[in-house]
Amino acid sequence: MENLRNGLPPAETLVAATFFLMTRHAAVRCPLVGRVIAQQLRFLAKHPSETLTPELRAVCAKLAVQWAKGAPGMQHDPSLSCSGNGGGSNQLH
Repeated sequence: MENLRNGLPPAETLVAATFFLMTRHAAVRCPLVGRVIAQQLRFLAKHPSETLTPELRAVCAKLAVQWAKGAPGMQHDPSLSCSGNGGGSNQLH
C-alpha cells in the first residue's frame, strides 16, 4: 500500500470511497454528496500514483467537471435528504 503523498491517501482508497459516495448519492440524491464526488474525482485526476493511467486520469477529470455541475443524469429530489430519512437534513452520513 502506498504511503500518503501530498496529503492524499492511496489511489485505491480514493477509488473505493468514490464508488461508495456514488452509491450513496444514488440512494439520497444529495447535492453535498455530489460535490464530494467531484472533489474525489479531482483528487484522482491529480494523484501522484504511478498506477493510474493517463486515460483514467482524463476520465476522472472530465467526470469531476460533470459532477461539479450536478450529478450526471440526476436531478435533486427535495423530498430526499442528505441523511436519507426524508427529514431535510444537510448532514452527510
